[in-house]
Amino acid sequence: CDLTVVGEDGQPKPCGKVWKNTQALKDHKRRGHSKQSTCDVTVVRKDGQPRPCGKVCKNARVLSYHKRMHRKRKSPVVDQNDYLSP
Repeated sequence: CDLTVVGEDGQPKPCGKVWKNTQALKDHKRRGHSKQSTCDVTVVRKDGQPRPCGKVCKNARVLSYHKRMHRKRKSPVVDQNDYLSP
């Protein structure tokens, strides 16, 4: 792959991944080098207000994985002090 990526040190560097055929290279470029995307899923914050998540993901594939976290079923929070006292 001849595209430039930003390394962990913040410096640009060549991707350099090698693929066995052109289709694999095309898939890699489409999945791995798409532009940054921001999560727009509405979440309820600790203050009770609904707001967009806002997490910035490095590409569309990572955003897709991130959005799965929002779709996972959350266990109900049980308040142990929510009982009647005599």
